[in-house]
Amino acid sequence: REGTVDFGANDIPLTEQQLRDDGLCQFPVVIGAVVPVVNLSGVFEGELKLSADDLAGIYLGSITRWNDPAIADDNPGADLPDHEIIPIHRAHSSGTTWILTTYLREHSEVWRAAVEDGPVDKQLVGVGAEGNEQVARFVKQFRYTIGYVEYSFAAEQELSCVSLRTASGSYVAASTSAFGDAAPRGELEPSSDLRVTFSALDAGATWPIVGASYALIRNEQKTPARAEAMLRFFRWALTDGAEHASRLDYVALPGGFVGPIEQRWSECIRSSGRRVWSSTAPAGSQPPAIADAGLDASTDAAPSASPSSPTAPLPVSSTPQP
Repeated sequence: REGTVDFGANDIPLTEQQLRDDGLCQFPVVIGAVVPVVNLSGVFEGELKLSADDLAGIYLGSITRWNDPAIADDNPGADLPDHEIIPIHRAHSSGTTWILTTYLREHSEVWRAAVEDGPVDKQLVGVGAEGNEQVARFVKQFRYTIGYVEYSFAAEQELSCVSLRTASGSYVAASTSAFGDAAPRGELEPSSDLRVTFSALDAGATWPIVGASYALIRNEQKTPARAEAMLRFFRWALTDGAEHASRLDYVALPGGFVGPIEQRWSECIRSSGRRVWSSTAPAGSQPPAIADAGLDASTDAAPSASPSSPTAPLPVSSTPQP
């Protein structure tokens, strides 16, 4: 908004009114998955099964022990510990929390019945952590914890992801193929905010906790050549460069999204009143030289946590963090 960087990124899509007020153009660039992760002795990748109501109960404080009957019902025969659950959540508003709570709002009656309007991060119980990095580190270091992170952080830290119950009663494990199944279920809203909505995620082998990441660009650009270089990079990322998304544990947007996104650039991005982008610009198999164009980017990611590790037990609160 202030013009200090060329573009920003966010997982929480701005509304049409916010975009108009701030003079911004928004468009999706990639799809990412959020995964619940746990640290329980003897529980390995995908072995613990949870429902949306289980997750809601844990983060609202109505399910407080790992052998709660609700969790036991989803894990028949499992030796669940009779120990307090230590939920880890993001300390401040974040796109990761927004994606998780969007899933809970759509799939959990427990969540809908209990959560009022307002900042959802203020209604979560447990221990607040700064950024995906610290959530992942806390879960890795402390037994009996549960957290939620972008999948790439879970993979990097080799954390145990839970399996989630679908509407049919089956369970789906976190995997790149399950994330990929969500992409065809995404729809690009025709409104000016170009947000992506997903339907029928709670079925089949599709991972249900997914969301798009969005780029934000100022409508009015100072330098046409600089603006065009930036858009050429994004066009490469959405087309020839889309194959790289899976290598980073993300999912490329459906190819049908590219045309409407380029049309929005053509309609919105101007420099001294003149259009900056034409959808007839040539494509390329190599990324444009962004560094040579001197572009700067900003994201909503939280600052990295201190490398020092906590040595005392995590302070657990049974009420929402202030």
